[in-house]
Amino acid sequence: MPRTHGHHVENLAENPQPACGTWQGYMRMSLRQIAACDCLYMPARLARIP
Repeated sequence: MPRTHGHHVENLAENPQPACGTWQGYMRMSLRQIAACDCLYMPARLARIP
């Protein structure tokens, strides 16, 4: 929904594989993305996952 309203979306699940190919590489990439965001949006259906 945010994309349809003109917002830039950082979806960590859409990241390319890091050069090292490790979990740590994914985490480094993801933390940089989150740190650069002004706000986080989580759809209600995802917020309720136990």
